[in-house]
Amino acid sequence: MGLEKSVVKIIELLQDERPDRQIAAAVVLGELKVKDAAAIKALGQCLESVEPAVQHAALEALSMSKSARVAAMLVPLLDHPDAALRQGAETQLATQGKGAVTSLTRGLTDEAPPARRKAIISLLASHLSGKVTDRLLGMLGDNEVGDHLLWTLRDELERMPAADLAALRKRLLGLLKDKAWMDDPMAAARTVRLLGYEPSAKLVRTLLPYTRDQHPLPVRIAALAALRRPLGAARSTGEAFKALAAIAAGEPEPALARAALDTLQGLEPGEGGRASLTALAESRHAEARAYALKALGKAGGGKVSRRLLDHLAGDDPAARRAAVEALAAMDGAAKALIKELDRCADANHLISICRALRPHLDGLTPAQQKAMCGCAVTLLEGQEVDAGPLERLAAGRLPDAFVEALSARIKTHLKARRRAEALVLLERLDRMGRLDDRGRFNALVAGVTSLPSVKSLARADRAADPVLRHLSALVASGFPAAARLIKDKAVSPEALFFIGFNYSESQDELQQELGAELLEHLVEASPRSKLGRSARNKLRLTGLGE
Repeated sequence: MGLEKSVVKIIELLQDERPDRQIAAAVVLGELKVKDAAAIKALGQCLESVEPAVQHAALEALSMSKSARVAAMLVPLLDHPDAALRQGAETQLATQGKGAVTSLTRGLTDEAPPARRKAIISLLASHLSGKVTDRLLGMLGDNEVGDHLLWTLRDELERMPAADLAALRKRLLGLLKDKAWMDDPMAAARTVRLLGYEPSAKLVRTLLPYTRDQHPLPVRIAALAALRRPLGAARSTGEAFKALAAIAAGEPEPALARAALDTLQGLEPGEGGRASLTALAESRHAEARAYALKALGKAGGGKVSRRLLDHLAGDDPAARRAAVEALAAMDGAAKALIKELDRCADANHLISICRALRPHLDGLTPAQQKAMCGCAVTLLEGQEVDAGPLERLAAGRLPDAFVEALSARIKTHLKARRRAEALVLLERLDRMGRLDDRGRFNALVAGVTSLPSVKSLARADRAADPVLRHLSALVASGFPAAARLIKDKAVSPEALFFIGFNYSESQDELQQELGAELLEHLVEASPRSKLGRSARNKLRLTGLGE
């Protein structure tokens, strides 16, 4: 039965030179849902038009057809520069389902542009079968589309039925046994990587050998990455951990060591893992050392603590930070950290110890608090290392213990007449607001016996002078400073004159009285001496004498 004359006429209009008539004819054929071979052929020719509007109209008219001929016409549009046309073709081919598989497979030629092949791969991935799977896997070595194929198949594996997954695994294992296939490092690497997308513990023993050095670098890196999912499903990972740690520790190639380390991150060391971590802590790669030190910290133990402590004093910032983090989280590390303060070598070493020690402070025993604060005082008195970090830690978190340590050391210095040393620590107590009247008097005596200001009779700022400010505070509090100064054998007559001279000029009545009392004592004790005569003159000039 021949075509109706009107339909024939419409088909003829598709070949008209005027685009508006071609568009109108395509719209009519689409509305009539004409499926005649001649009409489909003519619409297919319109898909090759230089006029985008004609192409879109023809594509819309063909949307109702499921024939293989239409699918073959749509394949060249998969890399068309017009996004709407490209997406329309993809949608129609996806809707056709298995009916488009043959046309899509034929479109996977070496001459086809990479963009078209990638689009075809994406469409075929949801229709895997024996021949289609073999065709796609055969493209794993194609550097233009191989990675896209790998990512596409990975997404498909997530929803693949168990039987299809088993069939795919069998094909992949077969490729790994093919010497010719394995001679292409990228094809082999992508095959290994695709195999590892299945979270099956059984694949660990299959993939682990491909991490060894007899294989090319791309294959080894792919195997290290491919192991992550299978290892995540495995109950025992000790053998793999040991092998991966050896690669991360001794492999000179940074990319390979990093890939091994990335896979190690999610694993438990297991029995015997500590030895692997110890070796890894000496790796040439900073990231590997940092990882090993953190993992060792979780394992704990005396030998581990010693190794971590050694890194606190090391030159590697990454290892130092990792050791700090490990020791900060390690139970029982406080004792070792406090001992480490005695061998503190430099500012970075001290800062690292303090950072590691900070989380342990609330759990310190009284003996440990005393030891830590004693170390802080010792460092304060030394010249080699800035004690600031430890002093701030002790004063801020353990103020009572720190004050006790300062006070004990001050007492020792005063007993041994090391007044300058005592004064330094007394000033620390003063800054903390923990200096009582007795302490202020000790600071005063230490100052007048060790500071050069006692030799100057220049007008002093009694609120700022390192000696006189303590005395001013004592006078204000009612402390019998003058009597105590006169009685203290460590205070020289020259020092008494210095203080009396300055305070006799004060506008404060109590301070004037103290100055007069000291000057009068000098007059009475030695009236004919130079100091006695000077004291008498000063009393007369200030009107404080009789």
